[in-house]
Amino acid sequence: MNLTELNWIISLIIILISITNVHGHREKKSYEEECENEEEMVELCARDFLIYTNETMAETETEMDTFCRIYKDKERCLRDHSNKCLSHSANQAIMELIRTISNKNRAICSSKQRRNVQIRSNRCLNQQRSQKPNYCYNKFVQRIHGIHHNYHEFLTCFRNQLKTCAHDLINNLLRLIQNYSGETLNYVCREYKNSNKCQNIGLIKDDDDIINETRPQTFFSLLVKIYLS
Repeated sequence: MNLTELNWIISLIIILISITNVHGHREKKSYEEECENEEEMVELCARDFLIYTNETMAETETEMDTFCRIYKDKERCLRDHSNKCLSHSANQAIMELIRTISNKNRAICSSKQRRNVQIRSNRCLNQQRSQKPNYCYNKFVQRIHGIHHNYHEFLTCFRNQLKTCAHDLINNLLRLIQNYSGETLNYVCREYKNSNKCQNIGLIKDDDDIINETRPQTFFSLLVKIYLS
């Protein structure tokens, strides 16, 4: 092989590497844009994946039947997006969250008795929300930085909001929230319940502490934000 041929081969290799890098950059950019374009659709999937929503919750047999029929499709939507758009470690965390929520949904949907209790619980919550819709959720979102303490503040607020409901319905809704939140969040925050540690963390003292980021529109989106924080 003479010098001219060697130089030609080297030049060809450099050109091929450059083309590959440009193509890879374009693929990555297109990939990121695709994930961003899916966000609105994913938010809708997140809304319909949970029984607990910031809107009117299913309070009739027909509405609950609809939820139980579609939640698996919404789960697939969230799984696909997570697999495609999140890093390996983030994807693992969100897959565990999705699995936890799906298990709770299945437990309710597969039992007529649980479904009936959930319908009654949802109906009572809908009635209580007529005065202050999403009051507890909004407070939780604003105080997300002190997550351990504020998670219990959220549960306490939620319980107080339901105080006119029957005791079994209150407990059912609290269990729903706790089951959706997952063992990780409940375990990590457990030691902060009724603890002096709460006096030193997460308390809002001025407007600088309130998050100015995009507000999570669903409880699932809020949990994702917490799990990935």
